[in-house]
Amino acid sequence: MINFDGKKEAENLDLIFIDRIKQFSLPKTLLILQIGDNLSSEKYINLKIKYCEKIGVGTIYKKIEPILSDGQIMDTVKNMLEDENIDGAIIQIPLPRQSLQNILNLIPYNKDLDLLSDKKREQFYQKNFNFLPPTVRALRHFLALDKINMAQRSITILGGGDLVGKPVAFYLSSLGAKVTVLDTEEITQTNFKNLSQITLQSIYHKGQKIDSNLVISAMGKSYYLDPDDLKPGTSIVDFGSSIVNGATIGDLDTRDDISHLGYVSLSPGGMGPLVIRYLIANLIGL
Repeated sequence: MINFDGKKEAENLDLIFIDRIKQFSLPKTLLILQIGDNLSSEKYINLKIKYCEKIGVGTIYKKIEPILSDGQIMDTVKNMLEDENIDGAIIQIPLPRQSLQNILNLIPYNKDLDLLSDKKREQFYQKNFNFLPPTVRALRHFLALDKINMAQRSITILGGGDLVGKPVAFYLSSLGAKVTVLDTEEITQTNFKNLSQITLQSIYHKGQKIDSNLVISAMGKSYYLDPDDLKPGTSIVDFGSSIVNGATIGDLDTRDDISHLGYVSLSPGGMGPLVIRYLIANLIGL
């Protein structure tokens, strides 16, 4: 087993970012909007703010109470996004209720760093890869170091969400990989519209054997993936993150032996630092 040190890889990018930021006449400002309470989101937001402070990017953080009506929340978000002093914006997901989903389309095209609005996502799903989601960029960094050729490679993705599972599945399938997506909740072809090259299987259950060269997990369920269910030499990228007794825990059960695995990016400490870096890379045009 070879451990991928995401923190070290992320720190290698810092000097490049700082040099880029020095070229701007005015500092860049990132708007972070959170609706409701989510411990995992709040930890991640704090890491983003700390990193921005470190490299000289301004941040504005606004937490909106979910008790407000959808209309009140939409008005608040719209007003903040229209601020001309804001260079980029993210709306932290998950959202507290489905009825707020359209709020993501309020993010102006040129400020949408996570590719959450329909317009920005549509461009990506038309194979315009000039601007990639931070999660995809972080994974690409991992793949480049492992020198993994995607052509005909067997990949299983656990979790079909909009931030990780869906864009990663599409990107890898576009490179020629054979991608299968499973989730702990039912997913249908409707969720993966126009992505027919991706295989959707039945609901993933704990203890289910997985026969793939590479497994990417983004379920957000602590210790849900048993390493014994992965064949020897399997590479794994754990994007999962959940809070248990105040600690951040990934999807892969690292309490068990993982020495039989291949190239491994654990959570926390693997993808997280790189996702934050590539979010800022999207902000500063790198």
